[in-house]
Amino acid sequence: MKRFDTNKSSYIYIIIYRLILDYIYMESIVTSFGYYGFKNNNSPLHYFFSWILLLVFAPVMTKIFRWKTSPSKIVMLFLLLLSFVPFTTMLGFHSFTNTYYIANIVYWLSLLIFTKVFANVKFLEYKRFNKSLNNTVIWIMSAVFLSVVIFISWRFTGFRLNFNLFEVYEFREEAGNFNLPTIISYLYSASNAINPIILVYALIKRNHFLAMFIIFVQMLSFGINGSKSVFFITLLSIFVFIFFKNAFLKKIPQYFTLLGFTAILETGIIKTSLITNFIIRRVNFVPNLLNYYYFDFFTKYQPDYFRQSFLRYFGIQSNYTRIPNLIGMEYFGRPGMAANSGLISDAITNLGLVGVIIAPMVLAIILKIFDDVTVGLDDRIFIIPSIYISYVLISSFLFTSLLTHGFFAMMFIFYLLPRESKQAFKLREKLSNNYKQSKVQV
Repeated sequence: MKRFDTNKSSYIYIIIYRLILDYIYMESIVTSFGYYGFKNNNSPLHYFFSWILLLVFAPVMTKIFRWKTSPSKIVMLFLLLLSFVPFTTMLGFHSFTNTYYIANIVYWLSLLIFTKVFANVKFLEYKRFNKSLNNTVIWIMSAVFLSVVIFISWRFTGFRLNFNLFEVYEFREEAGNFNLPTIISYLYSASNAINPIILVYALIKRNHFLAMFIIFVQMLSFGINGSKSVFFITLLSIFVFIFFKNAFLKKIPQYFTLLGFTAILETGIIKTSLITNFIIRRVNFVPNLLNYYYFDFFTKYQPDYFRQSFLRYFGIQSNYTRIPNLIGMEYFGRPGMAANSGLISDAITNLGLVGVIIAPMVLAIILKIFDDVTVGLDDRIFIIPSIYISYVLISSFLFTSLLTHGFFAMMFIFYLLPRESKQAFKLREKLSNNYKQSKVQV
């Protein structure tokens, strides 16, 4: 009965969340940011179809709550709530092409199916190595990532600390002129994913001095280029460590609904739109708009076929200028704009229409490997990194996420982290078996 109640309440909250997104899109996004390309075409047929699509997918989404707690579960939940549900809202108001509608549906269905198919496949078996050696490697890597942030902060900003979320654009412009060596640039970008892991690990080990030091370094990182993701992920890491309970994941649709409702109250009462602008517009709607622009461009012209991705390291040249800037110029008239996007944009750009099936399969495999390297770990240590990866996947290509944004380094550190005991593995296997038996009974 509890499972039924959880699924039913989640279904209801997903519907309410969609209604809130519809209202925000009509009343705030179109009216305030219509110049960006957001439209309201008032098509009853499109709006009706968008709701049919959501009502069909919502029961599938609620079934994810039956999955055991894992990074892939968290990533899938956040991808669906951050990207798919807002897509259904835009489907109801924007004049997308029918081909784009179908391609999106195929992409999300493929991702759900492949994630479920690979759930019981082990791509990577955890092996116990020398514990002291593991710890040594972990702390050396941690020191490297923390030191890179400290070095950049000292060398280019004079240890600048900033707590104003509005004074960030000049920092980004300034950071773009640092001319960092490639390896330093990669390490700094990856530190956004690695440092929160070290923070939670330090808190779990009750090393409060190290935890405070990492928080300080994260604030230095925010002062370098004003990346709001660094600021909020640091706060979320602390919040989840303190307040995390097993019911946390079951309430995610409630949290999204509450956030949207708070955005409406903020706009109506305080007459500001911080939540709408910084979160809902940028995370929910802008990536979906960019997905359409990428789809439109690369279904008219030849896909890049990874020439600007890993193939460039083999000397293979792309026919295009830097693709995010190309999209920025083509659809916004701003060649300096980096219109970064992920998911279906990545699929279409590098593989064409067949990518809406192949790309989800590859992503599902990566997510399962993510699960494999975290078996036996405290759930709190991978919750925030999983949420971060969800955000990264929405706004970046998969190869960029793995290398530049630290996804690969993150999984490597998770693999090295010591498990508390063999009982952790036995408990996880027992929970997994119970889950499979309960599924059969249902």
